[in-house]
Amino acid sequence: MLKGRSSALGALLVALLALAAGIAAERTGALRRLDLIALDARYRIGGPHVPTGDIAFVSFDERSQDEFRERFGTSRRRIIDARIIDRLRGARPRVIAYDFQFTERGERPDDDGALLDAIYGARGIILATAEVADGNHEVLGGPPAIRAARARVGDSTFPEDQDGVLRRMAYAPRGLPTFAVVAARAASGRPVPRAPFGRDGAMIAYPRKQDLLTVPAWRAVDGTSSLAALRDKIVIVGAGDPSLGDIHPTPIDGAMPGALIHAYATATAMAGFPLRRAPGGVAYLVLAALAVVPPLVAHRQSAWRMLGAALGALAALLVGAQIAFRQGWALRVDGPLVALIAATAGAFGASLLREIRERRRTRLAFGRFVPEQVADDAIARQSGDLRVGGSQLVATVMFCDLRGFTQFCESLSPERVIEVLNHYLGEMSDAITEHGGTVADYMGDGIMAVFGAPTPLDDHADRAVAAAAEMSGPRLARFNGWVTAKLGCSAFRMGIGLNSGMVISGNVGSASRVGYAAIGDTTNTASRLEGMTKGSGHQVFVAGSTRSLLTRPAPGLVFVDVFPVRGRRESIEVWALDEPSVASAGDEATAATEG
Repeated sequence: MLKGRSSALGALLVALLALAAGIAAERTGALRRLDLIALDARYRIGGPHVPTGDIAFVSFDERSQDEFRERFGTSRRRIIDARIIDRLRGARPRVIAYDFQFTERGERPDDDGALLDAIYGARGIILATAEVADGNHEVLGGPPAIRAARARVGDSTFPEDQDGVLRRMAYAPRGLPTFAVVAARAASGRPVPRAPFGRDGAMIAYPRKQDLLTVPAWRAVDGTSSLAALRDKIVIVGAGDPSLGDIHPTPIDGAMPGALIHAYATATAMAGFPLRRAPGGVAYLVLAALAVVPPLVAHRQSAWRMLGAALGALAALLVGAQIAFRQGWALRVDGPLVALIAATAGAFGASLLREIRERRRTRLAFGRFVPEQVADDAIARQSGDLRVGGSQLVATVMFCDLRGFTQFCESLSPERVIEVLNHYLGEMSDAITEHGGTVADYMGDGIMAVFGAPTPLDDHADRAVAAAAEMSGPRLARFNGWVTAKLGCSAFRMGIGLNSGMVISGNVGSASRVGYAAIGDTTNTASRLEGMTKGSGHQVFVAGSTRSLLTRPAPGLVFVDVFPVRGRRESIEVWALDEPSVASAGDEATAATEG
């Protein structure tokens, strides 16, 4: 329960830190450029539909420039503008918006007069200027001249984002309504609301690609070309030739003429600003969700599944942002993306630390009763669950028991019994693990051990016999000496049974409590052999199966007999580990007791 609570608190902490990182990124704009790149991708995939059929673009393209120079020279620009305005007026468009700045006089006074006459005759033409100060301008000489010419003026500038791309339009950034606002108001006959602009301006709803009716300016001067297609349209006149310098980067085109940008800004205003920023509450809700997903999944699942969930959350963010964009909401993704990355990194790190901590804890616990290499192997093969898959292999199983310990305990306090038992089990377990064995279970004063499992060993039989010799000899003698010195009692004897064969080996138990087991007929027979040593005069019985697997001679191994074993149909050969190992061990035990 404490472990689960600690994990939950860790997940909560990671989520809170990720949330804070996402909010900080959004507030500071540290990754704003990344968000703008993602926004441009949504523009190119497609946003809300904005009707542009009522708008046309009369372009001063490269051909128009060449023809005007050939026909009028380079000093009659005012005459060209006057003729275009006159021809457009004759086409009866709804609005003429002229995206050229008339703040300087022409080289010929007659040309200026012709231009003023054309502007006056157009009745309400919209002119552009980039030079505005507190609402004042110098177009045609200033506001009085504009009123006399029955014209209107709009600020032709756009706010730039961090990367210099034009994605927004302002209402009246310097006290004068912008060109698109004036054009939309003139075309609709209604005021353009200020609310959609906010502090940062309104988003321009660019289409996926340029889709406006475009007429080259030379056709507007050539009297033989029909301009009937411009009837009742909002006609934006402006530079189309890059050499004129009015080219700007937009989400759908890295070099779009400024007049086209005005056209799309006008269409956006006419459509009621269909593209807006997502409400702050929605943005923070998305950010919080992405900050929670990785640690929540990591709390219950593996780190790799958490990474999969994080990738799924990223895909959901991008797809969801595109769907929202199509519906007219531009969702910022920099904050949510930072929150997701921070949450994923934090959850992955916490998961790895938790796994390392669990492995260390398990290794410490597991390593107390198995050799170091066995513990490492078992832990390396487990993935989150210590109940590793079982394996079938040939091994040697040992059962041992301390004779007379139950009666010995009756005269001692519980504390003293546990002290003696722990000392005995410590001595014998050390002998087992030092010879490469695995302590499978403690049964009071009994021990079950396996050699050759869970990690296979070619010489498991040799190791088991050597361990039995040490346990029944020097280890038992040392324990007896300690017991005699501590309690003044007589020496103990042991019973050990060894049998080799096929065993099924693996960790068993529940998810919260795990134990190692080696089961099968080999194990049962080893247990029977240990019991058969009682009253036999021998401390160690070795099955013929174990002797046959020895790779080197075992000193003191003598044949006893062929015995039937309860639970088996066939009898087995039984060998005893006697002189010199056990007999000498008995002498050492006696000497230790007398000492």
